[in-house]
Amino acid sequence: MMDEVALRPEHYDRYPHMFSGSQRQRIAVARALMLDPSILVLDEPTSALDVSIQAQVLNLLRDIQKRHNLAYLFISHDLSVVRYIADEVMVMYLGRPVEQDSRDAIFESPQHPYTQALLSATPVADPEGKRERIVLTDELPSPIASPPGCTFHPRCPRAADICRQLVPPMHDTAGTTSWCHRPWEMKDETAA
Repeated sequence: MMDEVALRPEHYDRYPHMFSGSQRQRIAVARALMLDPSILVLDEPTSALDVSIQAQVLNLLRDIQKRHNLAYLFISHDLSVVRYIADEVMVMYLGRPVEQDSRDAIFESPQHPYTQALLSATPVADPEGKRERIVLTDELPSPIASPPGCTFHPRCPRAADICRQLVPPMHDTAGTTSWCHRPWEMKDETAA
């Protein structure tokens, strides 16, 4: 299994404290693979790694996924990592889903106001490709005592009275699943 995750034979007799962060991540993946799973839950697997090591680990994860025909439930705050590794994306706010769609749809045409704000804060590598920054106002609510209704309503520029009262139902608009009381506005703004 260690060979499967690109660790060499000289690593086999080492103690845990002798491994780097990326090697420890690889060992965790190897341990999970021993059970021959069909799905792996990867919670922030590259968060403590520098960018060059992140790329190595992500490429390794892609190779392992192909070799073992695995599905990944990949949890991350790093949007560049999500864009690289994911096929389908679910955006969550305070533990609740707000939008779900294919990776390309989420990154190219976000529908939910939180997803739009989140992506507007992501740096763009192309100096010509500037995005309009959406600045969220108000404080982030406590996840322990989240507000009634839509958890995003205190910071949402489109919040209405219903948003403050009821948890939004799931809507499917042109293939994008969103949890918003006002999905027609999202559709109209995208078309504009």
